[in-house]
Amino acid sequence: MTVHVGVTKGTFRTLLDADLFLPESWDVDRARCQAAGIPDTVRHHPKWRLALDQLLRANTNGITFDWLTFDEGYGAAVPLLTVLGVMGQRFVGEIPTNFAVRDAAGGPSGGPTSG
Repeated sequence: MTVHVGVTKGTFRTLLDADLFLPESWDVDRARCQAAGIPDTVRHHPKWRLALDQLLRANTNGITFDWLTFDEGYGAAVPLLTVLGVMGQRFVGEIPTNFAVRDAAGGPSGGPTSG
């Protein structure tokens, strides 16, 4: 599996970066990794951390994003959401249905609503 960052603008679409995601179960089985051709330097990191590293690499290279979008797997990663908030990065992402959301640090919590 990979974690990747892509860009769309009008009809233009491209992938900018990608990293191999190594599950924890593979990370502890180095013989399996060697058999699959995965170098010892590739270790398990949470997907959200790989995505954040990609975002930071893009920013370092002068690439900024108007908006980010992501699925619940990333929307459940509170550290990622915190960093995006500190960076002032706008995003639209899925979050788990049991998340409570605040519009400001220390602000009132709005739990899930039904519609």
